[in-house]
Amino acid sequence: MDGAKIVSLNKEARDYTEKYGQDFIHANAMMVDSHVTKFIYNMYVKLKSPGFPFQVFTDREKAVKWLLEIKSENEKK
Repeated sequence: MDGAKIVSLNKEARDYTEKYGQDFIHANAMMVDSHVTKFIYNMYVKLKSPGFPFQVFTDREKAVKWLLEIKSENEKK
């Protein structure tokens, strides 16, 4: 998910993701364009765990690598 252009996420979307996200999201690599935004997302995730692996990245290659690692781990189960 590219979060670089996201200004806000409304309460309804947050509540839906919290309730049903683990049903269809296996992992989320959030792309952001600044370390400040990365810090804000990381703090949010620490306060309100999404129920699935969630990492914030400023580097697309690292994000893809992480997602592929999660996919590989899930396929072993």
